Amino acid sequence: DLPPGKVVSIPNPRVAREFASEIAPEHKSLFDKPVVLGVGRLVPQKDFGVLLHAFAEVATERDLHLVILGEGRERAALLAQSKELGVSERVFLPGFVDNPQAYARRARVFALSSRKEGFPGALIQAMEAGAAIVSTDCQFDPREILDGDRFGRIVPVGNTAAFATALKAELEAYDIGPETRRNEREEWLRQFDPEVITASYLDLVQEVIEEGRERELGKARDTCPPALDQARTHPSPPPGKLGATAVENSRRTEPCGDKPTQSPRRVSRGA
Repeated sequence: DLPPGKVVSIPNPRVAREFASEIAPEHKSLFDKPVVLGVGRLVPQKDFGVLLHAFAEVATERDLHLVILGEGRERAALLAQSKELGVSERVFLPGFVDNPQAYARRARVFALSSRKEGFPGALIQAMEAGAAIVSTDCQFDPREILDGDRFGRIVPVGNTAAFATALKAELEAYDIGPETRRNEREEWLRQFDPEVITASYLDLVQEVIEEGRERELGKARDTCPPALDQARTHPSPPPGKLGATAVENSRRTEPCGDKPTQSPRRVSRGA
């Protein structure tokens, strides 16, 4: 097992792209009502069933739409579940779109209901879009991305009641709007810029190279001292008596190994 100090976590970079401000024309009517938005593959890992149940509870008190962007094998099951919960006319699965940020900017709440994540890119996109956010406290990284509950509401994984409560609280709170939220998050999100992430990888590589060099030098020091001690016990002869004695002393002080030791190459990072 690796000691904790040897494990380094570097997040994925956010994708640098221009905001596509328009949603597909056929989807504009979905936003005639306040929208709770989910984004991701329609698979068990995303746990959209919890989101459906939470939405159904909140929808008894509010006129809302639930829009889930993405495709996957759970589509039929989610549609059947929405029918069982009595909210099928307010649940929409438009499929995959290539500009989810445009949808997130229009949504009243972005909801991440996942059981686990590798690194939730959709959550980063929602942060960039300025959406209000409710997320599960799943592994890995929603809590870190949101800086605790600074930029969103966090609930336990798989807890429908807690998710519904958080949705209600966000919907009842004053909506400061996406532009204000984007401004509040701008400095925090810079840690996910491609340039910052690239620098983190380069720093890690440099550190590994330095550690490897130190290990090699340590091994050399472990094997060289006896020869150096011999050299100390055989001082150079007085002037005029160099001859064979000097040659012998030079052999005793030869660096370890078959070849002379070279200075280690220094790896530098360009600007």
